[in-house]
Amino acid sequence: MKLLLISILLTCPGWSQDGSKGDEIAVRETIRKMNESVSNKDLQGLHSVILDDAVKLNLFPAHKYGEVADDNFKITTAPLKGTWTTVATLLFRGTHVYKRDIVHMDIHINGAMAVAWVELQTETIRQKGDPPKRNHFREICVLKRMGKEWKIAMATNNRHDM
Repeated sequence: MKLLLISILLTCPGWSQDGSKGDEIAVRETIRKMNESVSNKDLQGLHSVILDDAVKLNLFPAHKYGEVADDNFKITTAPLKGTWTTVATLLFRGTHVYKRDIVHMDIHINGAMAVAWVELQTETIRQKGDPPKRNHFREICVLKRMGKEWKIAMATNNRHDM
């Protein structure tokens, strides 16, 4: 499973774009809604765009900053909804403001599968009056068409690649 997910991530830039313009708009809307839901502290909205059996792929330790990846880190997977439920609960309670803004997004569609490479800028204010902390990173989401909707099936990020 891990090798399949990694091969998808590594090969997607070469895919042809065979989805319709409507598919591209719907994929962008799904990613926008995910990030807007986190910014608005809306766990229900966040869950609405994630498949029940979606996977979080951890290629790196969470929030490890620096230029060099930890070669000893073992790749892990976890349920994406469960991960976000845990993270969001802590994030929503522990911050005055947490915003996720999309800086840039590349979409590749192949049939009922899409990959979104998303460049994000975040702003965190722990308590009212604290100075904002900003972070810049990429998140990669694999989406699956479910009827007329696109849902997130897998997500990973590299919070130290930029």
